[in-house]
Amino acid sequence: MQVRLVSSRPDWYGGEEQLRLLLRGLLARGHDAVAVVPARAASARRLVEHSLPVRTFPGGGHAPPALWAIRTALRSADVVHCNDPRALTAVTLATAGRYRRRCVAARRVDFRPRSPWVYRRFAARVICVSAAIRAICLRAGLPGERLRLVYDGVDPARMRGGDRARGRAVAGAPAGVPLVLSVAKCKPSKGIADLIAAATRVPAGRAVFAHAGDGPLLREHRRRVEALGLQDRFRLLGYRDDVADLFAAADLFVMPSR
Repeated sequence: MQVRLVSSRPDWYGGEEQLRLLLRGLLARGHDAVAVVPARAASARRLVEHSLPVRTFPGGGHAPPALWAIRTALRSADVVHCNDPRALTAVTLATAGRYRRRCVAARRVDFRPRSPWVYRRFAARVICVSAAIRAICLRAGLPGERLRLVYDGVDPARMRGGDRARGRAVAGAPAGVPLVLSVAKCKPSKGIADLIAAATRVPAGRAVFAHAGDGPLLREHRRRVEALGLQDRFRLLGYRDDVADLFAAADLFVMPSR
């Protein structure tokens, strides 16, 4: 099949990593799959770095030049996968809704769709990555027969071969001190502020905390760590490509998501 995976996000977080894994998996199964992303997005660069096929559009996806580029990229597609809500809107505008019978929309966020009617009218299927998100979609009025629960995938091979010593050096964990690791986007729902607060209850020298992940709250979290005097035992590492090393280095993994 010809599959086009459309993303409108300018940054690179979990959803964009899932796009990469899906694109790679489709290609491995012999499909003609291409990602369609903003020209200035981090995904345009990262997907090329992974030698994956990419087509780009200017801006955020809703201006006429972008819509024309998206329309051209989708020509003859058998399936259009919209990786985020804005991408679904862009595809709908670019094709005047002609692809609604072959359009699949991914739903990863845990809040009610702002425009449920767009999903009802223009998405043949909505992929929900958790039962909770499926329940939210049902409450928003999306037809249950169009919803599919498909958990995000992981690549086990990516976690093999992590270097524990290298990871502990990155995290600043002294020998013999347990390393507590979290990996997530720095946004309110991930609960990193709760983990920082919990770290204050662990005596100095008993553990080192490290968080890998970028996001809108990263600077605020850093200010909070400094204000609480935790600089020597709570490391905010930002975005990391060496997550395998960090997992190998960790003695305990914590996901404080709300």
